[in-house]
Parts: sequence; structure tokens; C-alpha cells
Amino acid sequence: MELDLTDVKGDVVISEGLLQGTDLEARLGNSWGREGRLRLGLANDDSTFHLDIGVRADLGDLPPILKRLLDDKSFQEKMGLLEDLEGDAAGRLVLGETTEAVNVRVDVSKLDLSAKYQRIPYPIV
Repeated sequence: MELDLTDVKGDVVISEGLLQGTDLEARLGNSWGREGRLRLGLANDDSTFHLDIGVRADLGDLPPILKRLLDDKSFQEKMGLLEDLEGDAAGRLVLGETTEAVNVRVDVSKLDLSAKYQRIPYPIV
């Protein structure tokens, strides 16, 4: 995914070809993840992958990240209509269950957003 994570820390155990991480933390720009848990298969035939982490996201940082990660033309077109996106969101990010098919679930518990959307004549708050 080529995410330039900083301030990465946590507890990791590797046993029987499986990496398990707990109390994981990382920062990406002005956003961060905390209290994360990770399972990652290290053997060639093990595609196990599961990440569950609490996040606080700076929404202004989100469009360029989503543009790199999501290869959906319709979604990209809609994102291109957003301007002056600001605010933050908090919740949980869950990725899994295999490296071949990463499902994404985001549970948002707090959202503070403002933006201009070209198809709506008024600011969105």
C-alpha cells in the first residue's frame, strides 16, 4: 500500500510462521492509529492478514490516500468533486482476512467534517 507510517510501535511475537502484534500504534501525516491488533501469515502458503485498530483521521489528508488505495473510477470521480475538505473522524479500522482479498470495514464513532462538493451549491458541514 506504500503508506509512510511513522512513530510505529507495539508488541510483536512471531511463532510457527505467524506474526501477531498487539498494542500497535502508528502515525500517517496528521492521522494516527492506536490499540491495534495484527495477525499476518509469514509462510509462503499462509495469506492470513487481519488488522483491527482504533483511528483518528485528519480528513484533509484522506483524499490523496484514498486515490492511491482505491482503484474505482466512479469513486475517484466523486472524490474529484470535493474541495476544501477539513475535519477529523474517529473510530475503528478493520482490514482482513487474507492478503489476497482484503475486506475493509470502518466504524465511525465521531465525525466533524466540512467541504465543498461541486454538485451542491452550499458547503457541507
